[in-house]
Amino acid sequence: MTCVPCDDNCVSCDEHECFWCETDLFLSDGRCVSTCPVGFYGYEDTNDCERCHPACATCGGPERDDCLSCEEDELLESGECMSDHEACPAKTFRSGTTDTYRVRRSDCRLLMSRGLGRFHRGST
Repeated sequence: MTCVPCDDNCVSCDEHECFWCETDLFLSDGRCVSTCPVGFYGYEDTNDCERCHPACATCGGPERDDCLSCEEDELLESGECMSDHEACPAKTFRSGTTDTYRVRRSDCRLLMSRGLGRFHRGST
């Protein structure tokens, strides 16, 4: 029998993969990494790369409001990814791509689009 060393930064392994990494590294697909791949976050309790919530493109934790970035057609609002019309508070609309809100001058009854702004009616 011959003892073969694990890859660098791996504490416990077999011939195919690592099972446990050195401190400050995360286990991802049997390898030790300093940063988890896109769609995963580093869970420090176990030093594993865990999958983000399905609503997030990248995240800092497992919950829906732990998102750091969203898919292209979604907006990030207080850590949550949501569609354009969901992100604006009641009686406001999204103006362009600056992530600012403007108060509506009239009360819209239907969801509609005018130029770059998206309008919706909400309850107060």
